[in-house]
Amino acid sequence: RERVEPAKIKVKQRKVPGRVGKPATLICYAEGVPKPSEILWFDCTKSPGTCTLTGEGDYKVTEDPFYNQERALYDKVESSLSIKNVKWIDGGVFMCAGKNFLQGVSYEDSANVTLNVGYPVSVNTEQALQIQYLTGGEAGNLVLPFYASPPPTVTWSFNGVTMAASENSNSSSLATQQYSSSAPYAGTSILLIKNVTLSHEGTYHVTATNTVHNVTYNASFPIKVTVNYKPVITLRGSIEVLEMETVKLICRVRSMPSVSDIRWYRDGLDLGGQAGGLSDRYDLRELTVDRPAVLPESYRVLLVKQARMEDSGPYTCEARSFNGGRLVKVERVVHVSIGRLSCCHGNRWVTGGWVGLVNVYLVIVVVLVA
Repeated sequence: RERVEPAKIKVKQRKVPGRVGKPATLICYAEGVPKPSEILWFDCTKSPGTCTLTGEGDYKVTEDPFYNQERALYDKVESSLSIKNVKWIDGGVFMCAGKNFLQGVSYEDSANVTLNVGYPVSVNTEQALQIQYLTGGEAGNLVLPFYASPPPTVTWSFNGVTMAASENSNSSSLATQQYSSSAPYAGTSILLIKNVTLSHEGTYHVTATNTVHNVTYNASFPIKVTVNYKPVITLRGSIEVLEMETVKLICRVRSMPSVSDIRWYRDGLDLGGQAGGLSDRYDLRELTVDRPAVLPESYRVLLVKQARMEDSGPYTCEARSFNGGRLVKVERVVHVSIGRLSCCHGNRWVTGGWVGLVNVYLVIVVVLVA
């Protein structure tokens, strides 16, 4: 009677290390008499609960039969699944299955091989920014996106001084690394600065390190930080003057960098623009003040000459600056009230109301006594 040995599948290595961007090979052996004639590889990772046949694209299957001289027959086949360029999604379980036949009877067996894919740390240069802007007086984040698996150890340094991982002062602290749910190898290291000041301006260096299958990898990235301050407008809330006097409205703006675009508006019209059109009674001037200041100061003065009652109302000062490439607009309103002149005494104007009546009464008394 012819000897029969059912197909038996064995694997050379149950867990195979793999690195993203490098080749990997999975090997199984099919033994049996007669020699297994059909050996297939399946990918059980991409569709949970099912296994799809591999062997196309980046996958290549090769077979190498072994001749047993003692038994004078071929009783073993080596099957290799080669991956030319390992991707993160290749990690997982692969199944090697084989069968042999004798007198119409099929004998089948299978075994699993796990490909453990590691991702050497690298900076996500498509999203990483070498120049980052922070706003003074606010909380700010410095961000470094990276690729890595297992998670890396990240070290931040500022102007050449390493920042301790446990740092948690009122100024800054290192935030926990975050990872994408859709791509677990894609992470972000965030340095949280609780209250940004000019002292945080400078160069930061980020170094990330991880070990993939006993090989250590490093990646570093410089980040230059520029601190900007939003414009802060100092302006009196209200001003009261008499008719025919000159109204002087001073708009002081502090910001970093200094603001050169300061505008005055009345009823929605830019008094310095073509639509607003300065009349002969309006004048815009720059004002220079020589005094020490932490932040640069800019001044824009609006003069309303020979004020009239219709000049009463709100006037708006608007400052524009660019903060990290974004336009920032800040405005404040001053209310101007013009008092009416009702009477004169000699060559001097006096106000109406009770003061005017008192002056008239005194003149009448003098006449009667005389």
